[in-house]
Amino acid sequence: LQSPDPFLEQAAAQIKLLASLRRLREVARSDPDDHTATEWNHLAEEAQGMSRELPTPHLLDCAKLLTTRRATHAAATKLLLAAADSLRPQFTMPGSGFRQHYVFLRSLHRLQLRWPEQMNMVCDSWGQLLRPFHPGRFSVNQLWKTGNALADLGFKPRAHFWDPFVRTYRTNIEHFEDTHCRMTSAIFVVDYMPETLRLAFLERCAKIRAGLFTAPAQIRNLALMEFLLRKENPVLVASLPFGVRRYLDGVRNHANFDGWGEPRPRNGAAFPSPKLLPVEPRGHVYAEVIDRLQALLLSFNRDVVCGSIVLDVVVKDPLTPSRQVVLEIEDTCDFFAGTRDLVPRRLVRRRVHAQVGHLVSRLNHWDWLAVGNQDRDRFLLELISLGVPEATRG
Repeated sequence: LQSPDPFLEQAAAQIKLLASLRRLREVARSDPDDHTATEWNHLAEEAQGMSRELPTPHLLDCAKLLTTRRATHAAATKLLLAAADSLRPQFTMPGSGFRQHYVFLRSLHRLQLRWPEQMNMVCDSWGQLLRPFHPGRFSVNQLWKTGNALADLGFKPRAHFWDPFVRTYRTNIEHFEDTHCRMTSAIFVVDYMPETLRLAFLERCAKIRAGLFTAPAQIRNLALMEFLLRKENPVLVASLPFGVRRYLDGVRNHANFDGWGEPRPRNGAAFPSPKLLPVEPRGHVYAEVIDRLQALLLSFNRDVVCGSIVLDVVVKDPLTPSRQVVLEIEDTCDFFAGTRDLVPRRLVRRRVHAQVGHLVSRLNHWDWLAVGNQDRDRFLLELISLGVPEATRG
């Protein structure tokens, strides 16, 4: 009998690994509360063991699939490190490994990894790819996902890539559909898009009436974009074409949720629930703070809806019950991996608080750990009493 070919066996094992990961991803999408943690961990260990044999495309696909579960993020990060070394020669070759670079950037985005050197290499390689101008190089899906990734990573590329990318984005705006408009990051629209691109994006949204025929919870990004533009740049909004201003008014009315103002009960009713709004990931500090507040018998509400964001905790000051303080709990999942730098989605909340006028106290992971267990009740009470308007902070 002919002995089995080890290369064929290795290839079969790699294909089986990817198929298993894709199957688990579909399970996670259809049932967020699935009970497949053990299988995820087993496949993560298997992928790490095969990292030296996996071709770069398979290595990146495994890393991307492992970003589906937070418990396997460490394994995904190790695979990305291995992939970065094999991708390095391609970064200097125009047009080489476009899909690999795209998956690499998207994986950094999902893992909240800010690696400036590697991100600059990806963008520089794409900059060469986009010169001469080639509007069809990026698909519409790749355009808005790349823009979102750059904004969520807080990364502004060099002009060598950014100028042709903006031009490509502008040329493809006419192909944006309702989903693309709704899912485009508000931070990308407000802080990254130049005025000409922003106007083209808003005109496209107005033309197709993006989000106005969906549930309010489905247009969180558009609602946040409208709020920030109206509050932070009223002159710009006033100068927009009438049709665009009318559309933004429609977004404002359709997505008002429970209002952007002070979070308080209406007509004696309980605080509004998050409804269909997805709540951001929580860490162990959030659970410990909730337990402490309950033990102190304080009046508070968690997951309070304010416009299109969900506030962590709103607590009444026990010394001045008329004061309601928003307690922002910044846990490890709210920082870039391995740093103490907040991710943009948390930083933008501060802008909302400043515009609305909330009294805010912040509690981060490291401050909480630095306080001894016996002193945490006193620490929380002091923190609540020190709540000040966000706009007055330095």
